[in-house]
Amino acid sequence: MVLVNIQTDHLLKALKELPQSMPKSVMKEALEAASKPIVQEAQKHVSSDNKELRESIGIVERTKSEKTKTGVAVTPIPNGTYDEAQAYLLEFGTATVPAQPFMQPAFENQGQKAIKIVKEHLEKQLNTEMKKVRR
Repeated sequence: MVLVNIQTDHLLKALKELPQSMPKSVMKEALEAASKPIVQEAQKHVSSDNKELRESIGIVERTKSEKTKTGVAVTPIPNGTYDEAQAYLLEFGTATVPAQPFMQPAFENQGQKAIKIVKEHLEKQLNTEMKKVRR
């Protein structure tokens, strides 16, 4: 266990001095970096005879508002062959077609790695910004 002693007054002052644009751009970069292993893993789980779906899986930005809320999704990118609805039916199956999951195994196998990537990316960026504030 690691114990960290943080002087909150200094931390709050430094955080207030960080650029307002930093959180959204940094979080977007971290999420995109973390999504890459999930994309690769999802592609591995798509049947070899479904090249169109495998090649369409990618990262799409999902913005919730004009403020700092941002996110990404690992999903089939519309390319004329597959869309999210078709991929959903393949992932979960239908009454007549058995499920062929590719996203769930990807998240199960790469989720912890993705979290680690986000954590490392944010720590690195925060340290960089804190050094700028200290100058």
